[in-house]
Amino acid sequence: MRALIASATLLLLTLSAMAQTPGEIGSLAVLLGNETVRSTLNISKSQASTLDGIRSQYRSSARKVVAAGVSSPAGRAQAQKKLDALTSASNKDALAVLTPAQQKKLSKVEHKFLGATLLYSDSMQRRVGLSSEQSAQIATIRAQAEKTVSKSNRLFEAGTISHHQRLVDLREDRIATGQEILSLLTPVQRDAFSQMGM
Repeated sequence: MRALIASATLLLLTLSAMAQTPGEIGSLAVLLGNETVRSTLNISKSQASTLDGIRSQYRSSARKVVAAGVSSPAGRAQAQKKLDALTSASNKDALAVLTPAQQKKLSKVEHKFLGATLLYSDSMQRRVGLSSEQSAQIATIRAQAEKTVSKSNRLFEAGTISHHQRLVDLREDRIATGQEILSLLTPVQRDAFSQMGM
């Protein structure tokens, strides 16, 4: 499992930076393209072929959306809305390819990769039993994290930092953000969240 975490953490950090949709945490189609993840989930050749098609379409469409929205803050906001919708649709398509047992394993893989940032998801918040106040606090934390991700992406695009440094920065921010989110939970909620990753 450590090899799985090591090989896919950087991938998922990039996905989380690309698309953080309410109820969605990055692109499952891209995550499911990782060979270690596929091996862990016992993805068949037929499933892999279907997932490859979904991933290819997602990447192509996402690149177009992002490229069209980089010129202004308003353009970026509009592009993010389109990317959110694209990610949500792609995730539904990718999940439909998996068996229920594979979906359950995938949930555990995501838990290990994303930690408490999984609580960005509305459905995960409901499962853990967060109050509306806790949800609002997480939304504030998420907004700040998105600013950090945007800043890191801009620095990378400007050539100020390397791809590796960008991923290191994103990982450190995700860990700090996760700790901040966990501090909002009651002991019962923390236990409930922890159990979901087992």
